[in-house]
Amino acid sequence: MQTLIKDRQCDIIVIGGTLEGCVAAIAAAKRGKRVMLLEKGGSLGGMASNGLCAWLDAPSASDPDVDEIRTELLKRLGLDDSPAGVVYPDQQLKVVLGEWLRDAGVTFLTHVFVSDPIRDGEKIVGFTANGKTEPFRITAGRALDATDIMETAGMAGLEVIETSGTVSGAVKLNGFDARRIPLLDGWDVAGGTLGRLDVSFDSCFGGLRFHCERPRTILPTGTGELLLSDLVCEVAYCDALTLSSALMGMRRFAYALRDHLREETEGMADVNVIHVAPRLNAYGTRRVSEPPRTLSLLNNDGRAYSNSAALEKGVAALR
Repeated sequence: MQTLIKDRQCDIIVIGGTLEGCVAAIAAAKRGKRVMLLEKGGSLGGMASNGLCAWLDAPSASDPDVDEIRTELLKRLGLDDSPAGVVYPDQQLKVVLGEWLRDAGVTFLTHVFVSDPIRDGEKIVGFTANGKTEPFRITAGRALDATDIMETAGMAGLEVIETSGTVSGAVKLNGFDARRIPLLDGWDVAGGTLGRLDVSFDSCFGGLRFHCERPRTILPTGTGELLLSDLVCEVAYCDALTLSSALMGMRRFAYALRDHLREETEGMADVNVIHVAPRLNAYGTRRVSEPPRTLSLLNNDGRAYSNSAALEKGVAALR
């Protein structure tokens, strides 16, 4: 049995290195708070990077604080904004977010799994975390859960309500002829082209059904890559076992889709899979009825994921 060998203390702990989690951490640090961010994966960005959602859509409302964050993000990515949205390099975003957190003075750790909450009476004042070498405890005046399925809710004993029966994934492809592929409703934005690929396909793996119907398509300028999202998996629950099975099945589905595209879709006879998104889109699949005041759940609103919404949630987390 391992022994807790180090404790840490901060003003705010952010659990989840999603885009909204990184923005919340940066916003808190700008207010002079000592912030620690914990991410269970190996990189930052969540859906914005590991989910291949590489398009920053137009903001839903004007907010000076959100506009400032958006401008700074695009500046760090070396891109200009556009009213129609911006396609950005998804892998570069991981590096940019790390540099931005460091510049803001945020301490962040990857490959860290949060486990038991630390309580002071009814208040949650921290969490036990498990790193690659040893567990440790973090206490804070406030905790923000920025994970897609609000992972700390179950740990805290809160009632979790399942609200949806689907999650979705994405795949990055190359080896296609961009002049011939059947792209529907395509329009140009800064950094690329958006549209929907005229293809339908379904299959079953591990007892789960996977399908896509005219999936959202991103063609980043000058990369020779194509990103397909809205690859849907139907699930009965969003527990850890089911999500793991869905992720494994999504990889198999992506390669089955590749074979289908090679045989049936114009301009894709030589298409190849570069990368299957390691992050599933499970936003909106869970709700928590009454979170405690000392634990803020950034994704408890049931909204579908978008990068603009993530910026808004991150900025609003401390308001």
